[in-house]
Formats: sequence, C-alpha cells, structure tokens
Amino acid sequence: MTELVGAGVDEGRAVAVRLPDGPEVVLAMIAVWSVGAVFVPVTDRLPDAEVDRVLDETRPAAVVGVDGVVARDAPHVRHEPGVAFVLWTSGTSGRPKPVLHTHAAYLELLDRVLGPLRSKPRDPAKPPSPNLIPVSMALNAGIYNALFGLRAGAPLVIMDRFTPGGFAELVGRHGIRSTVLPPTA
Repeated sequence: MTELVGAGVDEGRAVAVRLPDGPEVVLAMIAVWSVGAVFVPVTDRLPDAEVDRVLDETRPAAVVGVDGVVARDAPHVRHEPGVAFVLWTSGTSGRPKPVLHTHAAYLELLDRVLGPLRSKPRDPAKPPSPNLIPVSMALNAGIYNALFGLRAGAPLVIMDRFTPGGFAELVGRHGIRSTVLPPTA
C-alpha cells in the first residue's frame, strides 16, 4: 500500500497489475482497493503492444509488476467513487473496450449466489471447500472466483497456468468439490 501511495495513487485512480497468476494478484487487487483505487488486471501473457494499448486506454497512475510499483507520468484518469475494476469486452464487433465494474454491483452478485448457500445449516467442523481458480486473474471468471471464495470464507487455490493434469492433481489434493471452467477445458 505504501508503495502505491508513494507512486501517486489515490482514490479513483487506475492501477494496472501485470503479474503472473497467483496469490500476488489477489494481494495486489486488495492493496489497490485499500487505497480507494481501481484495479486494472493485465495478463502477463499479453504482447507488449497490447499492454501499451491497455495502458493508453485506461491511463493508470501506476503499474504493479514483478519488479514492484512503477508510477506513470501520463495524464491519469480519475474514476467515479465505487468503481472496483476494469475488464474488457470480448471485441466481437471491433477492438475490445474497457468496461467498469463497481464494488456494489459485484457484492450484490456474490451475495445473490451465496445467499442460498448461506441459508443452509453448515457443519462448523467442516471448513468451506477451497475455491480453485483455473483461469487467468485478468478475466472476469478469475476475479469472480477469487472474490467468491474470499466472500465465502474459503481458501483460494490459484493455478498459474491451466493444464488438465495440473487441474486434476489440485482437485485431488485439495478436495475441490466445484469450480468454474471454460468449455474448452
């Protein structure tokens, strides 16, 4: 957090996070939110030209990467209060475009799904099943799964890259009972 503030990040400013999938992405996302900023996930698999396009369109105040937090000099955008993160459209009718997601809308979505699960009696001796995240943390599915697990009080298991063998091994090792996968997986 201190590094973000030192880089000029404050409320409403975008912060691009370009890290390999893993717990560091979740920690960076929470750090960004803790200073009131907006999380902009950028997969570390994007070519540099695409990363530049994302940075040009979102105009973040800083970029978090494997080498730490780097402030950006370009004019920064200030988002409205409550904006949580920026994701991209699928680009079916042109280039992908940034889409803003709010904290309130995402909490409502999570609680709508968790509500029926919470209404059932839970055995206090049986902890929540870990939440396996087999997709990129730069995708809505990755962010949703991480936030769902955290909101449910479940541990997170994050795959750095999906492979069928790695997925099967993690399911067995952690006793995963449900997860979200794209159709091709």
